[in-house]
Amino acid sequence: MLSEAEPLYKRALGIDEATLGANNPTIAIRLNNLAELFRDQGRLDDAEPLYKRALEIDSAALGKTHPNIATYLNNLGGVYKSREDWALAEEHYQAAMDIDVGILGPDHPDIAIYLNN
Repeated sequence: MLSEAEPLYKRALGIDEATLGANNPTIAIRLNNLAELFRDQGRLDDAEPLYKRALEIDSAALGKTHPNIATYLNNLGGVYKSREDWALAEEHYQAAMDIDVGILGPDHPDIAIYLNN
């Protein structure tokens, strides 16, 4: 079933890139979705550059403290955690948590997710 999703995700990405341009925040969302699919399939080497590109696009378009940036950092942290690269995972999880603490406050329930990571 996951294998059936890949061509659909890629088609959506292609359509959006053609109509919106390669640096539109919608593209970052599409890249993140495709990266999540790859991560679910254990294709970490395919997922990582997509997360990084999503991070680049939204950092430029929305700023480095936007909630989407926290999401992409958290997802990259998950890739590094799966690779047992603990230092890099922690660095990304911490950066994501710092953004969300700044937006939501330190006692928001979503912060507990980072504390569990």
